[in-house]
Amino acid sequence: NDTAEENWNTNSVRLGDSRYSGIFPLVSRLNHSCKPNAYHVWNDTLKKELVHIVRPVDVGEEICTSYMNCTSMTREERQDKVKYW
Repeated sequence: NDTAEENWNTNSVRLGDSRYSGIFPLVSRLNHSCKPNAYHVWNDTLKKELVHIVRPVDVGEEICTSYMNCTSMTREERQDKVKYW
């Protein structure tokens, strides 16, 4: 059984540059891709976490985001980081 803290740590996202984080049902369900078709960002004016599509998405294609900045990492660095997920 997962504890509430474990669930929070797994599913929460940071609210921009603040020290706060939150759970957002849509964002928390997005899976990772090293070639994502979307990204999410906190909009402080709207007080909402927004998901933006960054490339055309085919019908039936899963919407994915990156859990890390893949563009600045080598393949080996990415593989090392994701093995703990």
